[in-house]
Amino acid sequence: MSNILTIKNKSNLRFYNCVFSLTLTYRTVPPTHPVDINIFYKLGHAENRYDLRKKNRYIWRTIIKVSIVYFMDLGKICIVLVRPEESRNIGAACRSLANNDIADLRIVGKKSDYEDGAVRTLALHAADIWESARFFRSITDATADCTLSAGTTRRRGKNRKGKLLLPEEFAAKAADIRNTQGTVAAVFGNERTGLTDEELAECTLGVTIPSSERFASLNLSHAVQIICYALFRKKHCGITGYTPLPLSRIDETVSIIADNLQKIGFFSVTGRRDMEYFWRAILSRASLSEGEAQYLEKIFTKAAGLASRNKINN
Repeated sequence: MSNILTIKNKSNLRFYNCVFSLTLTYRTVPPTHPVDINIFYKLGHAENRYDLRKKNRYIWRTIIKVSIVYFMDLGKICIVLVRPEESRNIGAACRSLANNDIADLRIVGKKSDYEDGAVRTLALHAADIWESARFFRSITDATADCTLSAGTTRRRGKNRKGKLLLPEEFAAKAADIRNTQGTVAAVFGNERTGLTDEELAECTLGVTIPSSERFASLNLSHAVQIICYALFRKKHCGITGYTPLPLSRIDETVSIIADNLQKIGFFSVTGRRDMEYFWRAILSRASLSEGEAQYLEKIFTKAAGLASRNKINN
């Protein structure tokens, strides 16, 4: 952990399945006590302040704001299917697990109750999850090694858990489980009845997937996909589609547009500054990507070149 001092200029540090975001400010102050760096092992809240001792007689007081994001360990997630009725739904559920990097499938029931060929047909390249699936007599047996077990349900009632979490809330709670030996289970009832009151009582909390009141029932594999994806996104929370360009980059595109319009004499009609404000406002609202900005620049550059060529030919 002493290496923490050598990377203080980095805004993000990832290790032990966590990300530390560090904000540092410095000032010289009279000597104070040094920090025990091992304290970083114990951090779990948004902000802490410490003094770090330097080799000279002064102390650089370093205010460290530590934001810790615990990433989902999908290897510690298991999916439990309780008395599934349709073999093909098990196969489709295997695909849902594989899509989201989850491999631990547990089934309350007997393997002999299901048609191997039908499972494999729907599982396709995820058949290895079916092959390694484990079978149990009850939810309690299936989740015996789990720190937390979440039963999925759309029904509410006095025997249906007091508070039902949304998939995103469940994923956040699962990510907070710090017991390195603990596994988190997502438990699904069968296609016809879902989890009974007694089965839900075997789980430690409830999860619900909001859907239309007119047709609230989800296919088993679809429900598994939604929960698995929420867990997957919790692990890959840094993934974004694209980052819109900042105004400084948009200003470059606006300048290129304006330069090319000026080449063809456009600003004899209207003022350049007003036109630049116009394009800047439109392009900033459009949330352009880098590729889109470059394409616009090429269009105006080519248009100005063609206009100049036509002028020479005439």
